[in-house]
Amino acid sequence: MLLRYLLFALLLLPACKGNPTDEEYLARVGERTLTAQDIKPTLDATAYQQDSSEALQQIVEGWVKDELIAQEAIRRGLRNDTEVQKLLEETERQVLVSAFINKLIQDNLPLPSDEEIEAYYAQNLEQLALRDDYLRIRYIGTNSMEDANQVRLTLRDATVEGTVEVIWPDLVEEYAQDQDASLILARQFHPKSVLFTSAQLNAIVNNLDVNQISAVYQEGDIYHIIQMADTRPAGTIPELELIREEIKERLTIDTRKQLIARQVQRLRTEALAQEDLEIRYLDE
Repeated sequence: MLLRYLLFALLLLPACKGNPTDEEYLARVGERTLTAQDIKPTLDATAYQQDSSEALQQIVEGWVKDELIAQEAIRRGLRNDTEVQKLLEETERQVLVSAFINKLIQDNLPLPSDEEIEAYYAQNLEQLALRDDYLRIRYIGTNSMEDANQVRLTLRDATVEGTVEVIWPDLVEEYAQDQDASLILARQFHPKSVLFTSAQLNAIVNNLDVNQISAVYQEGDIYHIIQMADTRPAGTIPELELIREEIKERLTIDTRKQLIARQVQRLRTEALAQEDLEIRYLDE
């Protein structure tokens, strides 16, 4: 287990280039640096689940920990350890496999058409029943209690007047710390189980009825306000638009499996023809 952890840390070393200017990196260990561009995909993936500043801190601290260990492992000569070398070689092979598959998919995988998505939906209605409650919420995290209270009052008045959908984008632009997350959560349904990483925020959501607005809740330096916009209970058969992306993903996965299987069969046939492949356990 320790060797595999060290191997993972060693493989991280080439990922970040050294010697950028002070403005270009978030952390440095020796000659190795971590830039905002390096962590952007990971940060984007967590942006709507937790405070982005907290996520940034966790990512950077994790990288620093791994980098310190990796560099110490190199200083102690572990890169030349026989077992580590075997693991590095095996991991390199896996990286090459993943790179080839990614390139194959990128160049050859067609996106499912609207007709294919609609046909799949019509043929699999019972199997598409929701396995979780799906919620659409209006959420804003602000930096001050004053702003949070103002958001709550504005939401309350707009709900009474029936103008919430109209004023929501402006409210987000003026007060939300993470505007993209606030807009996405209000526009799209999400499974209840993946809304927040915070147990308390999830508990707040669980106790809200449609149109009900939570009290202001402070966690860390952020003041949170949540309004339940709409719900779809687990077990119901959803309208197509609610799960269009899920169906697209299922169809894409099936097509990807078929594409990889065909490519492997082609490579296998070529290798056998050139006598570059032997599978001795199949020999009689």
